[in-house]
Amino acid sequence: MARSSNLLSILLAYAVAFLGCLLASEAADGTLALLAFGLGGGLLCALTLVRSRTRLLLPPLLLGLSIAVFSGSAGSSSPMRDWLLARGLSPEDVRQIVHAFRKSVHVAFYGAMAGTAFLGLRRVPRLAQPGAWALAWAMGHALVDEGRQLRTPGRTGQPLDLAIDLAGALAGLALAAWLLRRRRPKPARN
Repeated sequence: MARSSNLLSILLAYAVAFLGCLLASEAADGTLALLAFGLGGGLLCALTLVRSRTRLLLPPLLLGLSIAVFSGSAGSSSPMRDWLLARGLSPEDVRQIVHAFRKSVHVAFYGAMAGTAFLGLRRVPRLAQPGAWALAWAMGHALVDEGRQLRTPGRTGQPLDLAIDLAGALAGLALAAWLLRRRRPKPARN
């Protein structure tokens, strides 16, 4: 019971931190109180994780918090686009570079989230199907990310991004499983 309540307290602290980060990133005036709320919840998550067998869940939790911050206007491509245009690139070249970079980030980010969640969840006692839970974790965040972008000025939530996120999450799970198989000791030959 203590282990399941520990996992529940981690998830509760994470939910508080995620909500805090969402709210902080929405604040037009940069309200530090909301940002502190998100960061405080994140610190609570980190402290909870350090004391438990589930400390390997810290990377996917931190990745999730970064989605809460950057799925809003803070994740807009405008600064990147402006920087590239200032370097003398044509608008078409900039559009292609930004597009390719952002889609690559989706694959890498959700791959890292699902892979690290799988590595952490497989150590949780009596948790069946850690790969399925890791995939659900990554795709739940993808849905929040794309849904939020639909209502954020300057952002566009796209179904294609969900498919790209899913491909990245599946690739991350496959990589994590492959790494685990490689680490297993090989049977001795006679």
